[in-house]
Amino acid sequence: MIFFKKNTVIPAVRDINDYDEALNSKMASIFLLGGSLVELKDLHERAKEYGKKLIVNVDLVSGIAIDKKGIEYLKKNDMCDGIISTRNTVIQAAKKFDFFTIQRVFLIDSSSLNALKNVIINTKPDMIEILPSVAAPFFLEIYKNINTKIIAGGLIRNKEEINELFSNGVYAVSTSKKDLWK
Repeated sequence: MIFFKKNTVIPAVRDINDYDEALNSKMASIFLLGGSLVELKDLHERAKEYGKKLIVNVDLVSGIAIDKKGIEYLKKNDMCDGIISTRNTVIQAAKKFDFFTIQRVFLIDSSSLNALKNVIINTKPDMIEILPSVAAPFFLEIYKNINTKIIAGGLIRNKEEINELFSNGVYAVSTSKKDLWK
């Protein structure tokens, strides 16, 4: 289950005031990187009205218990379509509740690079989001045989950088830069 096509730019909404702009973009999915549990049901309903999938970073949205019960609550109350987290246990719980899962990782050195390979093997998220974006092609170059699709996020400044990421094998990019959502 993949919510977006190859070479897609995914709006990453940190400020709820930018949500309408993400809804009006041509993109099929939205990453929510802020806000609160109180707003989530309404945000998801609005995303559905626009034919979009809402993927929530549960590490960054306030009011969500970051455990199995918190994930179950999101599922039972139809509050999103997918889960983003840096935590292996959260991704595993989200998979049990049939959420689309994205493991977010920060590649800062060779030890985090090795840890990422183990995450992919053991946790089996649907996709991996690598931050900063410049590290994603480096990962893909070293681990050519990994079948998990890679999203690059963070520190993306312009369309040229996005195109370079795509040409280096990145499946999609996420950005909070609204001028790149078009």
